Amino acid sequence: MKLHRNRQTFLDTLAAVRPLVASQNVAERWNEPSVLSEFSVRGLTGHLARAAFTVELYLDAESTILGDPISPAEYFANYPADIDAPLNVAVRARGEELASQGHEHVVGLFDELAARLRDRLQREPSDRIVVGARGAVMRLDEYLVTRLVELVVHADDLALSVELGVTELPREALDIVIGCMLDIARYRHGDLAVIRAFSRRERDVVAALRVF
Repeated sequence: MKLHRNRQTFLDTLAAVRPLVASQNVAERWNEPSVLSEFSVRGLTGHLARAAFTVELYLDAESTILGDPISPAEYFANYPADIDAPLNVAVRARGEELASQGHEHVVGLFDELAARLRDRLQREPSDRIVVGARGAVMRLDEYLVTRLVELVVHADDLALSVELGVTELPREALDIVIGCMLDIARYRHGDLAVIRAFSRRERDVVAALRVF
């Protein structure tokens, strides 16, 4: 059976990111700071891995579905921008917690999860709904867009943190992530602000294309 585009792209992106997560560079710099001031390399690796782990977590959860599904843009736009907001601090703490048992442990968990999801995503129905962070109701295939954003953005962060070259990611993943980021900008600032950001820098008073 042919997988939905987002499901296949998500699995392909996990496979593309895996060599970075498992690299000797990451292992050697595990306890060093990352390029993100609020993350260590281990915490960033744990956070990147959790981008995949939450898919299984929410598929397994027995949650009451309240309200209509939201879009990936709404999902991200509703997160607080302040990196020191309690919600964002908790997100970083969970990455550190996942990484607390060491690099090899994280790589092993990552591999086991990827194998399970290859089977799981084949079996989940096309209309599957999940309830994610803060009770966000989303269609599974739309939730996977948010996971692709996390994987792509943080793979770049991690590669730079350990002085590796740019990770080769599937073109489909990049297309989806860029599309999602544009949707976030439009959702937050409106279409005119986005057009100005593209075409009239002097009128881009809200930095409309900066979504994170």
